[in-house]
Amino acid sequence: MYQLGRFDSMQYFINKALEIHPSQPTLLYNKSIAEAASGQSEAAKKSLDFLMSWNAAIQPENDEDLKKYLSEDIVTGLKKTKGQWTEKVNSGFKHLALGKVHTEDISRGIHGTAVTEVHEGLLMYFIDGASYSTRLPGAGMAVEFYKDDLFFVTTAYIPEYVSYNADKDVPAYLLLVDAKQGKIIDQYPIGNAVIGAMCTNKDHLLFLSNSASPEVLIFDPAKKSWKDTIIIGDAFSLQGITCDAKTNTLYVADYIKGILSMDVGGRQQSWIKSPDYLLKGIDGLEFFDGDLIAIQNNSSPKRVIRLTLSEKKITNTQLLENALPYSGEPTNGYIDQSDKTFYYIANSPWPHYKDGKPVDNDWENVEVRVVRF
Repeated sequence: MYQLGRFDSMQYFINKALEIHPSQPTLLYNKSIAEAASGQSEAAKKSLDFLMSWNAAIQPENDEDLKKYLSEDIVTGLKKTKGQWTEKVNSGFKHLALGKVHTEDISRGIHGTAVTEVHEGLLMYFIDGASYSTRLPGAGMAVEFYKDDLFFVTTAYIPEYVSYNADKDVPAYLLLVDAKQGKIIDQYPIGNAVIGAMCTNKDHLLFLSNSASPEVLIFDPAKKSWKDTIIIGDAFSLQGITCDAKTNTLYVADYIKGILSMDVGGRQQSWIKSPDYLLKGIDGLEFFDGDLIAIQNNSSPKRVIRLTLSEKKITNTQLLENALPYSGEPTNGYIDQSDKTFYYIANSPWPHYKDGKPVDNDWENVEVRVVRF
């Protein structure tokens, strides 16, 4: 359609495709080309502003297909948008240095802090100036406080795990770990799963998001058994999950599509609307004071954001941390509600593997950062 100069038809078919996959970056970019070529320059700028909220590295002003349709005022406006999203924001500070390890998730208990480690397969525990570690049967993934020194931990059998063997079929596990004693108390196989995150609701049920399959698993700690599975048929890759304890509403981040809101039974599911900010590439997700705190590590630049929620719609986006000088990527965190403080893994070395093996020279010392609200 573009080559034939049929820009209205081009725009029509792209819009139909976006109904299926509303966050697909190439479609969004080509939509702006179709709009600009059809004389809808303001609409083209709005489409580009939306895309640049997630990927500020694009350069539409240098694109031969676009720049001939864009006025100087539009180009100036796009450069302003780029500056808005590429600005370095450093509102937090370093809380804990963990060394050259591959950390993934962090949770705080009554006595100490637990951190999962992917490559060696560990749960690390820090309390009163001392540290403990528990060997896990796979890569350490999500961690959620239970009680005392007990934490729920998930594992995954993935190529980044030091003992990974492609010929073996090892299930993922949900483990109950005594972090201080370094003992696995109970273990529950999950099957072929990669649990992105966990959260609890006001009824003390445990919800686990599976990034290997579009589902949320529910575990009942009191009965020590699996309770249910919620299928999210139009999801792609589930990551962070959090709960509003007052309303018993779950929020689940999909790495490709955005953020899903649903009741704890999964009967009412709806995607959060965000007309001005592209909710793509979100890993960690936490609920705080009516808002969502999101770690966006597939964006350019990588960032931590606060999303203002109003009737299942994002009405404002605040950069909490942005464009920090790490080569690793932020992953997950937790909120100390009483202290109004967010702790998160700042630079997990996911980008620094080749064929499942660590590229040691590229690994940084991993840090836990703190942001106070």
